[in-house]
Amino acid sequence: MATESGNQNTVLWLNSIPLECGIIGLLQFTALPRFSYHQLKKLLSYARSKEKNAYPWMSYSVWLHIAKNKLHLSDEIAWLYFETFDVISDIEVQDRIKLLEMIKKCSSPKELDHLRRRVSVDTLKFILFLYVQNVPHISLKMPMMSGDEWPSPEAEGKKKSSEDAHLSFVKTHLSEILQLLSDNEQWIGAETFRVLEFLISGSPDGTDMYSLVDLALLPSNASDTGYSKDTQMFSIAQLEHWLHANLSISPFGPHAIKSGTRDKKNPCFRSDRSIGRVASNTLLSPVRCRTILLHKVSMQTLAKVIRVTRLHHGCMTGVLDE
Repeated sequence: MATESGNQNTVLWLNSIPLECGIIGLLQFTALPRFSYHQLKKLLSYARSKEKNAYPWMSYSVWLHIAKNKLHLSDEIAWLYFETFDVISDIEVQDRIKLLEMIKKCSSPKELDHLRRRVSVDTLKFILFLYVQNVPHISLKMPMMSGDEWPSPEAEGKKKSSEDAHLSFVKTHLSEILQLLSDNEQWIGAETFRVLEFLISGSPDGTDMYSLVDLALLPSNASDTGYSKDTQMFSIAQLEHWLHANLSISPFGPHAIKSGTRDKKNPCFRSDRSIGRVASNTLLSPVRCRTILLHKVSMQTLAKVIRVTRLHHGCMTGVLDE
């Protein structure tokens, strides 16, 4: 990919899970101004000053106090945001199953509340999760109302997808995101920048995945990202420019699967009645980017054998065998 600066092969894209599965749309609740930059900056400053059970890990007890007294959220909504973030975070599946089993055994609201207060999350990632709640809402009803069928390159050009909307939002707000995470106006530490891996993945060649920090530290990128070996920090201004120049639609996401080349690399599987369709990138993409798209598949046998290759936050990714 050609960019305005740095290595021409560097590719960055947004992780789909936080943006596709982590955005909570509530009719009775508007993210702004509760999750505005200034509000979240104050929330983070409070967590850093409190430290115990607030930074770098925030307990549900501290979040509940902030949510009720600072953000004026109900107990139910506070837990909804906290639990949703915990679900989409990169934690062991067995740990999540264990927690769910413990929650199921709670016999009273008091016992449930006591258990919830034992859960903690990464503070900076949670703040980032709350910030991206401000992304534009894409209605799922529009394709049905417009009569759109299985997406084609022609149809894709007529409407703005969630991928487009999410990419536009992140690129527009990169400066605020970096300033939000950092406690310095001009520099951001490597470990703090690593938090952005919750939202962004990358590759030096469009094939092999690297962590965002490792990618930014490559000799071909280090000068463009403004990294200082002496301070082990990045220049926020240069880092923002590098991210903006290289960030694009995921080469493994729905856009790629729905593209005109999908018949060669990601064939569609049809039922006998040509109603349901399935497209997958599981044979080509890195594990964390594997996706299966289903269209009008219901009340049908999709596969007699499924080999599970990854269980991620309640979403099963597998290979469909004939």
